[in-house]
Amino acid sequence: MICGNSGLKDFWLAPALLLPVCITAYLNSLDVPFQFDDQIFIVVNGAIHDAFNLSSIWSFNPARFLTFFTLAINWGAGGLDVTWYHIFNITVHFINSLLVFGLAKILSRSEVAPFPLASGLKRLFPYTVALLFVSHPIQTQAVTYIWQRNTSIATLFYLLSLYFYLKSAMTEGEKPEAAHSYFASSVVVACLAMFTKQICVTLPVAILIADWFFVSGSFAKLKERVVRLSAFLPALLIVPIVTVLGGSLELAHIDSAREVLSPQIYLLTQLNVLLLYLGLLFYPVGQNLDYDFPVSALLADSALSLIILLILLWLAIWMFQRNRMVSFGILFFFLAISVESSLLPLEDLVFEHRVYLPSVGFFLAITSITFAFAERYMKSGLKTGLLIVVTASLTLALTSMTIERNEVWRSKESLWRDVTEKSPNKARGYKNLASVYLDQKKWDLAHKNFIEALRRDGEDTVVHYALGYLASRRSDFDEAEKRYQDAIKLEPLYPEPHMALAGLYLRQKRYKPARKHFYLVMRLDPDKFPDARFYHVESLAVDGKTKEAIDALESALKQKINRNSAFTYGKLYKNLGLLYKEVGDETKAGINFMKAEKMGDR
Repeated sequence: MICGNSGLKDFWLAPALLLPVCITAYLNSLDVPFQFDDQIFIVVNGAIHDAFNLSSIWSFNPARFLTFFTLAINWGAGGLDVTWYHIFNITVHFINSLLVFGLAKILSRSEVAPFPLASGLKRLFPYTVALLFVSHPIQTQAVTYIWQRNTSIATLFYLLSLYFYLKSAMTEGEKPEAAHSYFASSVVVACLAMFTKQICVTLPVAILIADWFFVSGSFAKLKERVVRLSAFLPALLIVPIVTVLGGSLELAHIDSAREVLSPQIYLLTQLNVLLLYLGLLFYPVGQNLDYDFPVSALLADSALSLIILLILLWLAIWMFQRNRMVSFGILFFFLAISVESSLLPLEDLVFEHRVYLPSVGFFLAITSITFAFAERYMKSGLKTGLLIVVTASLTLALTSMTIERNEVWRSKESLWRDVTEKSPNKARGYKNLASVYLDQKKWDLAHKNFIEALRRDGEDTVVHYALGYLASRRSDFDEAEKRYQDAIKLEPLYPEPHMALAGLYLRQKRYKPARKHFYLVMRLDPDKFPDARFYHVESLAVDGKTKEAIDALESALKQKINRNSAFTYGKLYKNLGLLYKEVGDETKAGINFMKAEKMGDR
């Protein structure tokens, strides 16, 4: 048991140490703009633009309902102002660091698995684990990247449920009522966790292992607690049920990835990815949003990684009786990473945010090994003071690296320029950097980077389309036409190049092919391009097909399809009047001119 005085000191000392580190590390991230998938999941995602419309949020993606709900709250509070999104993310990270501290502390005080440290080191241990967690730069992707709050929120619920369970188990003999409350809270939080991110499906297993290692102490005694542990079975079933019922957007991503990578190849590749993650945890240099990671098609490509990982698993088993914290930390790392680095192919092989939750196990294990070494081989008068100095130095160094990494995130240009420098053979970095330059109207830089993207991926429809737009801007119509046609060949149902090509033909007075592509756009996506119908009418009119133009415009007006169009009703009625006047029907021309005037267009 922890004495009351020690617990009281920890109550204020832990946040007093962790909060300044967290704020210092992430203060320069408050103005980081929406990046990468933020555009899809936040900026243009109408489902989250009303926090009170819970059904809209639920129907968009029930498997991550709580994550999107927090985004909806942020949207309601500040819209496109990124500040409060970042304050929320940083707050979650700080809370997670407190939970890491609490978890490390409660595990180190287990009576069935005594932690082999003297009291001074045992007290320092949870502070060190939490400080490493909160300051490490590998966490930036889960904190600074707004959309990846789904990882940090999932981690919050995951650790909170685990902490509540251990708290209930370790107090049930002395305070049964409090233990029951902790247990109920653990079950409820576990169920809620399943609506943050699918990585939480491993939570019941983590609870079982934690009970076995630190509460029951043996497999035989663990079996006596089966009824208690079965309370988490409903939580375990939530993710599979939601997925089977089609309530998970991520299932579509897995299906898409399977078209490129088989589960076997993905698993072989992830063996090498796991070593990359461990390397970044040891030495966080060369971080990258978009790694260009080689695929492993054969076992030989991943043999060394497999051997190293098996040695780590063997170490976890061997340390079970010697230092259970090390054993638990290793197993926790592998368990927490298993959903995203196993047999379920994901479209991206590597993402640093995937290490956020598993890093808790890493920091538990590596700190335990370091402290055990100090306990055994260092003089008693030196070890505590020296480890405090080492912890403070590491925290300072890691915090500085986190600040530096956040500087890369502070603009879209710097982020994607960083990607192109570190993944020079991957097209996506150049494509996204070119898009940034396109928004900045830096046409030459946009063209240069789109060309670089095309050299690495010649079948990217968007790149061909963008190059067509740039060619059209500099009046190179032959080049523009070729690029648009190339985009259409690659993806015939992609409406943007059809619309652009139709506009190009209209400018060149090539009315017949213009009508063809305007007509295709009307069929492919009339809601996105409502003006296609009216430009189609214009192409008929200027080509002398006045009667057909009248019929088409009359039909459009009857269907009231000019929503979101640049063509107002007044303008359309005026155009219709001009068409009737052209065919000599002065009566209908007058009627439509009157309608146009009534609607404010003379």
